[in-house]
Amino acid sequence: MKSMESKDNDKSQPSMACEPCEGPRYPYGLRICLNQESIEALGISKMPQVGDVMNVMATAKVVSVSQSEMESGKMYGSIDLQIVEMGVEKKGKEKTADSSKLYK
Repeated sequence: MKSMESKDNDKSQPSMACEPCEGPRYPYGLRICLNQESIEALGISKMPQVGDVMNVMATAKVVSVSQSEMESGKMYGSIDLQIVEMGVEKKGKEKTADSSKLYK
């Protein structure tokens, strides 16, 4: 897998008032947001903690966890994952995914 961290963060020009600010750490579009339906479909029964790492055929860091209870008593949750490493491979007829290598 390859790191997806931006090599040249867009840094603001320094001013007399503050230190230079860093731009986003990862490019736009590399965050996955899972809604309650997706969480249930993936079989996630216990919400992770911010900072936990999950493998999603890429390595992703949990950057936000939200859980709330509706008036009806139904729970609703969401998890935001930031992809930090990713690999791509051309899909071929002769190659199939080896799940023992994908999940630890």
